[in-house]
Amino acid sequence: MKNSCKVLFFILALPLFSWADDCSNSVIKQYFGDQSKMGQGTVYKFVIPAYDISLWSKETPWSFNTLFALQVKCRWDASQKEMVDSTIEVMERQPTLTAEKSKEYRDLLNSFYPDLKEGDLVTVIVTPGLSIRFYHNDKMLKDIPDMDFAKHFCNIWLDKDTKYTSARKGLLGSNS
Repeated sequence: MKNSCKVLFFILALPLFSWADDCSNSVIKQYFGDQSKMGQGTVYKFVIPAYDISLWSKETPWSFNTLFALQVKCRWDASQKEMVDSTIEVMERQPTLTAEKSKEYRDLLNSFYPDLKEGDLVTVIVTPGLSIRFYHNDKMLKDIPDMDFAKHFCNIWLDKDTKYTSARKGLLGSNS
């Protein structure tokens, strides 16, 4: 019992140390230079941290009208299928996503989402009115000129009604 408590404490405390490497990479440096990130959070599956996420923006407060990035650092391995299924499931919670668009987005994600390993970085750059770009460990995967898709995707974490309220608060600040 005592060892179980120690393991549970370690799992729950792990997010406190996960950002020590700052999650920055050459993609973030290319778009944001030495600017610091706006915020960060951790998304949990049950009580286990699944990934850490950070928000980078040229302006404060963040909005869809300014260049911004979301960067995800994987905390465990996940297959492409798991990632696509999870992404679509959360996107479908948004009332503006139709069944037709959901299928279209699933096909789109299946066309480029990679299998992920613990420690991998997925960086998403949103250029207002232009596109959303996906990078995997500094390699560009896809440039998608569809701002509706960009909003649906980013609202997984940034929408006021997200299921990831704790991560959103960390990304935007507790008063957002």
